[in-house]
Amino acid sequence: MSCQRASQRGFTLIELLVALGIVAVLAILSWQGLEEVLRLARRLDAKDLQLQQTQAVFAQMERDLSQVERGSQTQGAQPDGVSVSGAGLQLNTTVRNENRAAYKRETLWAIQDNFLIRITRLPQDPASVQTSDPLFYSGMSVRLWLEGIGWTTPTGFGVNAALNFSTPEYQGQRNPLNAVSANQPGLAADTGSENDQRALVRAVEVTLTLPNGQAVRQILKTGGLY
Repeated sequence: MSCQRASQRGFTLIELLVALGIVAVLAILSWQGLEEVLRLARRLDAKDLQLQQTQAVFAQMERDLSQVERGSQTQGAQPDGVSVSGAGLQLNTTVRNENRAAYKRETLWAIQDNFLIRITRLPQDPASVQTSDPLFYSGMSVRLWLEGIGWTTPTGFGVNAALNFSTPEYQGQRNPLNAVSANQPGLAADTGSENDQRALVRAVEVTLTLPNGQAVRQILKTGGLY
């Protein structure tokens, strides 16, 4: 009889409490691990979204620069198709597509209140101003590659990451209409001078500073007619 009673003996209250405590600790550890995994996934998703956004920005800048008529950037002609001012990166372009006749368009890339915006307008129509949705970038730095001269001094807008600027050489054929001499002093440091505006802008280097302080840099080639 005693052996039968011993075989039917269940868990004591203390044993149940210990088991519940172990299960609770394991549940807490598992929940913390799950939270960390979810936090990491959200961080990766945010970085991936930021990367896709930056790639889209550079792609749009490249399309804008491809519409710049570089042949107009010669001595005695109209102002540069590409220039840097206190407002931002300014582009004078000619838009061509199959659906309508070619037309002139002015484009400005600027940093305003820690946001990157793109503003376009038709020179003949002041009411045609269009502003893109603001994109969160703390800063933008721009410098130009002038044919026969080299890189201009970087111009920063907003809050930019502290970066060293290399001196990559841009290879390309010299425009025979360009009368600027490579021996003229001071042009590489003054993007607003009259002589500087006559130089042919072959490429534009744009550096965007992300909200986390990291920076992404791209060299974009100008295009268009000669």
